[in-house]
Amino acid sequence: MTGEGAQPRHDPAGVGGRHDHGRASGAHNLIVRVCPGDIDRMGHVNNSVYLRWIEEAVHAHWAALATPTEFAAYLWLAVRHELDYRRPAFAEDILRVETRIVAIRRVRAWYETAVTCGEAVLVEARSCWCCIDAESRGLTPIPAEMTKRFLPENCPGS
Repeated sequence: MTGEGAQPRHDPAGVGGRHDHGRASGAHNLIVRVCPGDIDRMGHVNNSVYLRWIEEAVHAHWAALATPTEFAAYLWLAVRHELDYRRPAFAEDILRVETRIVAIRRVRAWYETAVTCGEAVLVEARSCWCCIDAESRGLTPIPAEMTKRFLPENCPGS
């Protein structure tokens, strides 16, 4: 929700919104605090909110690792998300959204993401993203130099 008087979706000024760039492992962590606007009629975080956080983590990962030239030249477009919901989260919970690229092939990159609260895994996700040329908006192969930087050495496509 956005607009005047709307509750923030998460708390980037507080605990939420912190980023930890695990460059050695290829992981990126986004920390979020569950706000009242994230809660549905069942009293826990709505499933669609997890997807939003996963997308935010992927975009933050891209922004953290891309060079300024790459960031200007390419965009990421989600083409598939598969989420497994394990446990609920509640208002004021502090969550970690950890994402990493696990494979790259031509124009596609596959991310795996886990949303955790402490040691508990709440959501596991696998997403497929395509690389888009920012000017033409057409699919474009992911350059080899980006693949080397984004993928740990033992992953497919590296």
